[in-house]
Amino acid sequence: MSDDNNKSLKTHLASIFEDLGKLDYFLPKEQVERRQAREARRDRLERAQPAVTDDDLAQLIAGRLRLDTHALRVTQHWLELAFGEDARQRAAAPRYMVLSGERGRGKTVAAAWVIANEVSRYITAAELRRIRASHNARDVDSLFHVNAARVLVLDDLGVEKLDDGSEEMLFDLMNERQSRRYTLITTNLTEAQMRTRYGDRAIDRITAQGGFVTVLGANLRERRMANDP
Repeated sequence: MSDDNNKSLKTHLASIFEDLGKLDYFLPKEQVERRQAREARRDRLERAQPAVTDDDLAQLIAGRLRLDTHALRVTQHWLELAFGEDARQRAAAPRYMVLSGERGRGKTVAAAWVIANEVSRYITAAELRRIRASHNARDVDSLFHVNAARVLVLDDLGVEKLDDGSEEMLFDLMNERQSRRYTLITTNLTEAQMRTRYGDRAIDRITAQGGFVTVLGANLRERRMANDP
C-alpha cells in the first residue's frame, strides 16, 4: 500500500474514533454524567453572563468553586431547603431571599452559583427596568419568562435608574412570583433603604415569604488585589 493510501486510511480511522469518542461509547457512566453536568453549567452561565471574574467562571463551570463566603453558604443552604428530599423543609423554604450588603462580598458569585447549579433565569435590575418599558415582542417574551421562571436571580437591585415606575417594577415582579417560585435578589441596599426606594408593598411581599440576609465577610476584590503579585 502506498504512503498516500496509508495516510488516507489513518485519517479515516482517526475520524471514526474521534466520532465514537464524542458519542461517549467507551467512557464510564460517572465520567459521562460529570461531563454532561459541566456542559450544562457552561451553557447556563454563558446564557446568563453574570458579572464574575474569569477565574470564578471557570471554577463554576468545573463545579469546583474555591470561594467560601457567607453569601455562598447562605445561598447553598437556601437551595438545599427548596429542592432537598425533605418535604417539610421544601414547604417551609423561603420563596424570596435578599442578599444585602456592601460591594465585593461575593453576592454576585453566589448568584452565579445558583445559575450554574439550578435551572434558572438571570436578569439585572437595569435590564428588568428596560424590558418592562419596552413594547418589543422579544422583550415582552423575556418578561414573561422572568415572571414564570421557577428560580429567578435578580442581580444588582438598586443600581438601576430610579423613576416613577420603580416601585411598580419590584411589586409587580414579587406579586407575579409569590406562588411556587423562588427568587434570589442581590443588592447593596439595606431593607430600610429598599423600603424608601421601592415602597412598603413590595418589601412586605418579600418579608411575608422570605427575608433579608446581611452578607458578612471581607471585601473579596480588595483581598484579591492584595494577593496579586
